[in-house]
Amino acid sequence: MKHLFIINPAAGKGNAKSYIPAIHNHFKGKTEEYHIEITKNPGHAMDLAKLYSRRDNYRIYAIGGDGTLNEVLNGMAGTQSCLGVLPAGSGNDFLKSIYHSKDFNEILEKTIKGEAKPIDCGLINDRYFINIMSVGLDAEVAYYSSKINKKLHLAGTLSYLLGIVAALVKGKIKFPLKLTFDNNETIETEIALTACTNGKYYGGGFIPVPYTEFNDGVLDICYVEKKSLPAILWLIPKYMKGTHVKMKGVNLRPIERMKIESEEELRINVEGELISAKEVDIQVKKSFINFIIPDSGETK
Repeated sequence: MKHLFIINPAAGKGNAKSYIPAIHNHFKGKTEEYHIEITKNPGHAMDLAKLYSRRDNYRIYAIGGDGTLNEVLNGMAGTQSCLGVLPAGSGNDFLKSIYHSKDFNEILEKTIKGEAKPIDCGLINDRYFINIMSVGLDAEVAYYSSKINKKLHLAGTLSYLLGIVAALVKGKIKFPLKLTFDNNETIETEIALTACTNGKYYGGGFIPVPYTEFNDGVLDICYVEKKSLPAILWLIPKYMKGTHVKMKGVNLRPIERMKIESEEELRINVEGELISAKEVDIQVKKSFINFIIPDSGETK
């Protein structure tokens, strides 16, 4: 068995590299091949994952935040290598869908020993995602949250909450969109936000679709129709707990494919990474990636 650890040194307030001794200690006296690579710039994690996964079948561990995980996923997509995730970022939202433990040594041991199982991924245009993508107010929030986090290095939830304040102050709270679902059903409406989920959590712990699973063969959509500012302020704490689902104007549905169209350029949040487009095509890729489920009683 061959192992590759891809570490983003900027993750975890710069402390991600401190995990290296624990990795060396785990393999001390063992004959298994392992490599540790430190990323040097944005996109490097993707390049490393692509290089190794096309050379041989590896168990590739992303050590960083959700952005690092997304890069590694896209680098190894289409190969037989297995993907694992170890916490080091400010949010680690996808990790919350797997287990609760925050002890790195425990997570390291349980993940290395874990079994790889196929799980679904999403594809937005030409980029894969394992957890979530979103447009509308929450993509605006992700934009401001990222700027705040880069300056202040805050915890994921706190930077996201400050991002909400910044986005609301800017005043853009409704987005005219055309949504086309699997069966060619089309809706033209103004929305406050739209989130397409494979995992349960994002933004440091917000829960757009409480029942979503990453191995059920579908993605789940939550789109919230336009709301007044007071209504949005009422929505946010419920959205954080996943108790918003019965509120007026909140729509949830499973999809295999979906298109979002806008007359104006949209900010699109793909697991904390921001892109922009006027049109996005989203589809589920069933059992697409071999994902390492930690060998732990805490696995969900």
